[in-house]
Amino acid sequence: MNYGEAALPVALNEVGVKEFPSGSNTGPRVRDFLMGHPPEPWCADFGTWSLMQVGFPLPKFNWSYCPAWEQAARKGEAGMCISDVPKVGDVVLYDWEGDGVA
Repeated sequence: MNYGEAALPVALNEVGVKEFPSGSNTGPRVRDFLMGHPPEPWCADFGTWSLMQVGFPLPKFNWSYCPAWEQAARKGEAGMCISDVPKVGDVVLYDWEGDGVA
């Protein structure tokens, strides 16, 4: 089992937990993870928090920024890669604006 597969039950256990206050980009797990740093969009922070709960070593890149995750995967860092065929537990990044930025 890889880190993503192991972290999936951790993340699924958080279904229904919402950012609080609304629009703040923070919530219980993100607040715990940031350890006093100001909140950013929660997606990368929550994903990293979930992975760290199962022993994933803190990456050397900016784990709070989705484009940094993509860049690291393109370089093969932290055992990551780019795939067109996601598997259970894979980190999936989206380009919501269609501008080439995850």
